[in-house]
Amino acid sequence: MVRTITFAVCVGALAALGGCTTVNFGGQGRATAIDEASLTQPQRDLRAAVGALESRADDQGWSSGDGMAAAAARAIDVLLHGWKKADENASPEEPKDRLQDYVRQAAASDTPDAALLGDLAEIESLVQDVNGAANQIAVMSNLDRAAVADDIRHVESAMATARRAESFFLDVTSQLAPRLSDDQRKSARARLATLNTEIARMSDLADALNAARAAGGFEVG
Repeated sequence: MVRTITFAVCVGALAALGGCTTVNFGGQGRATAIDEASLTQPQRDLRAAVGALESRADDQGWSSGDGMAAAAARAIDVLLHGWKKADENASPEEPKDRLQDYVRQAAASDTPDAALLGDLAEIESLVQDVNGAANQIAVMSNLDRAAVADDIRHVESAMATARRAESFFLDVTSQLAPRLSDDQRKSARARLATLNTEIARMSDLADALNAARAAGGFEVG
């Protein structure tokens, strides 16, 4: 069985040439290239928002790091070094250690809720940016259907990152609860509820894009 990895690489050098390039490694299947120059502004905004969300979550340890950027890095390692060496190069994820470090640092602070509430507000804003762009795409027409399929892939990847982050912060809140006052616990729960609502909205938007594409709602392509 031929193993095929297909992923989108969109970096500054390619942007200067006018777009993201879809790369197909080691397989016989046909890959569809997405020309960034042909994307609408909301579609470009979506990719930027997803990139910002995943990068921030990975940098801060709010997720397990298996978003689109990590998948691209993994594929490049496979291309350059082969599967066996790539497996040897992979660093084991330690989400429990990151969680414990986060809780320990927050608990040692005079304001143990400050970092938690600040980080929850930040990721909520990042998720809202993704939702805003996806919502604009969902009400558009005459879009390339292949590009919309790529839009959906971005939204679903962002949703997976957001859900991992939500789980991370639920665990943080639970473990930090003894150090929080009643008001602080209420504030944290309110922030988590808002984040959950935004993630549910993201899921609805992904479903709407899928349904519109399946029904031929996007006419081009």
